[in-house]
Amino acid sequence: MTGRTVAEERRRINSGKSSRQGVSGKLMAILIAMVVMVVAGFALYHSSFLTISEVRVEGAQRLTAQRLTDLAAVPAGSTLLRVDGNAIAKRLESDPWVQSAQIHREFPATLVLVIEERQIAATVDVLADTPTGASQRWLIGYDGIWLDGWDNLALNQSAVSSQESGTTTDESGDGSTGSEVTADDGAESAADGENGDDDGTAQAKSLLEDVKVYASELDTVPLIKDVVRTIDPVTGEMVTDEGVVNALAIINGFTADMLAQVAFISAPDKVKTELTLRNFVHVAFGIAEDIPNKEAAILTLLAEHEGNITYINVRVASRATYRTTE
Repeated sequence: MTGRTVAEERRRINSGKSSRQGVSGKLMAILIAMVVMVVAGFALYHSSFLTISEVRVEGAQRLTAQRLTDLAAVPAGSTLLRVDGNAIAKRLESDPWVQSAQIHREFPATLVLVIEERQIAATVDVLADTPTGASQRWLIGYDGIWLDGWDNLALNQSAVSSQESGTTTDESGDGSTGSEVTADDGAESAADGENGDDDGTAQAKSLLEDVKVYASELDTVPLIKDVVRTIDPVTGEMVTDEGVVNALAIINGFTADMLAQVAFISAPDKVKTELTLRNFVHVAFGIAEDIPNKEAAILTLLAEHEGNITYINVRVASRATYRTTE
């Protein structure tokens, strides 16, 4: 016995019952609130509320907003809650120019496609496996993806002429940052087509400016040449040729200052890889290893023999050799 009176024991028991009843009441209230939230969420998810009415593109420089929204293929009637962002991102990343894509939702009705484009690391002079040895320039990204052939980007002069005559041609990517595409854009495009010669000429001039932009950019990246004839580039696939892979590793391993001095990379294979600098100094580089020390040796010799050096061999960085005009 605890020494409690009968009345005290009864009050203790009743107090415990009240506490348990209070806890049970709170749990029931929480459960009811959760059920209401689930039902409301289910109804909202399956309703037409928050239907997407605008798709905005951010971060794109080369690819047009229209091309990206077409590639995203947001299903008609999608809402911000139901739209499959992962599937859209995968469709966008199927384009070789798209390094990555993120999908953001801006309530109440805007879907934002945030694009990171691949940057051009180099152009590759690809020789056709024919007796004439015709060649085509291909672009590659820093991650070794074949981006596109220059012939696919350059504007054919006959197309310019046809545009100036008022006929139409395919639109080349003119770049876009923060561009919007809405349901009204289709009607606007149809109206534009009725303008005839003026719009054709304007589009031709725009395309020509695009080519100039590309050409200007390609002047700043190295040209990889003397590659084997068996290379068969495919847009969106990885580079596999050992000479080109080695050249790309050198490009990725150089500092920006060193890379800016490289005009050409001769890459018949990884052992025979040589550089031609913009000051016409030839560099026997070899395999893409010990790159920081090889770069340091090149820069040191260039500084010590400025204006007189013609050839540098850094296949072994610790035993660099050179030739000068003196």
